[in-house]
Amino acid sequence: MDRDLQKQTEDALNSLFDALNKMGGEESVVEGLRQVLNKQHRTLQQNYFRYIVVKSIEMFAEKKYNRFTDLRNEASCDLAEKLMPFVKDAHLPFI
Repeated sequence: MDRDLQKQTEDALNSLFDALNKMGGEESVVEGLRQVLNKQHRTLQQNYFRYIVVKSIEMFAEKKYNRFTDLRNEASCDLAEKLMPFVKDAHLPFI
């Protein structure tokens, strides 16, 4: 495992969550995400979906399964559980 890459990823995600924690800034975060994703190579867009979106759904569904929810994240975990049949066998090739 590349510890430097893991730390870099953690730092980037912490910055994202810091931005999400600013009430009223949600549209700016979404627009920033849109701008960055649209500029990325399509293979990187696929990797984002494979490693961020799908893995997030799996992690939230696991929280639901393990009853590690409360009112603050319950709706996200419920939705993730419903999406699992669609993502568990998803094939997102690296091209």
